[in-house]
Amino acid sequence: MVQKKLVETVKLGIINFHYKCREAAAVKKQVEVTPKEKKRLNVQMDELWSFVDSKGNQQWVWLALDAQTREIVGVHIGDRSAVSAQSLWNSMPPVYRQCAVFYTDHALCL
Repeated sequence: MVQKKLVETVKLGIINFHYKCREAAAVKKQVEVTPKEKKRLNVQMDELWSFVDSKGNQQWVWLALDAQTREIVGVHIGDRSAVSAQSLWNSMPPVYRQCAVFYTDHALCL
């Protein structure tokens, strides 16, 4: 009886995991912003961290904000690595990657 309930719980967990993976895959990988002219744009970038579910699961939220409009122009959630920094860069619209000056706190990626 206990073993049957355990198997059912594991099956439900696997189903939920696959559902969440499909949900995550459907999320757009690039931020949509109001149209901008191709001119100098200023972007402020920063990151913050929090624990998710347990202290062993530290996640970083990376943000890029247009300094003038305060619009979020890039976002990534993951670890604190160069790969995550590249994902933040890739999440920004092309006009920002081509025309913006970026300001950070100069933190190094691990």
